[in-house]
Amino acid sequence: MLLQQILRSPYQGITRYFYLEAKVLELLALQFDLIAPPTSTNQIPPKEVDRIYQAQAILDQNMSQPPSTAELARQVNLNERKLREGFRQVCDTTVFGYLTQQRMQTACKLLTQQRSIAAVATAIGYDSSTAFSNAFRRQFGMSPKGYQLKQRRWL
Repeated sequence: MLLQQILRSPYQGITRYFYLEAKVLELLALQFDLIAPPTSTNQIPPKEVDRIYQAQAILDQNMSQPPSTAELARQVNLNERKLREGFRQVCDTTVFGYLTQQRMQTACKLLTQQRSIAAVATAIGYDSSTAFSNAFRRQFGMSPKGYQLKQRRWL
């Protein structure tokens, strides 16, 4: 697919140059990923892996008012460093990154149900619609309202 994108570049001039450069870098990254030694959860004791999954479940259950990293670490009986490092290894993201991903997935479901932007923001734990809209735009490249309108067209 990546090679097809390179061969069928829709751009001209300098934009085409930057586009192709980015695609070549992406291709190199994929190749390096194939030859790099895989990160393994084997380095983490099984009890700690279980605690990290427990932390993940706590975040899922308390998405609108999540505990701080320190509190989360206390709840799962790990120190903060082990929680952060283990979370990155097991879940391939940070604690905050995971929480943001889950919030945005929930937001998409709620927006599809035609809920108001303010109601969705509150439901997933944002204090303001503006903060939610900015986070949504960073994640998906469009506003929550734009997402709602796009979903409405598909229905």
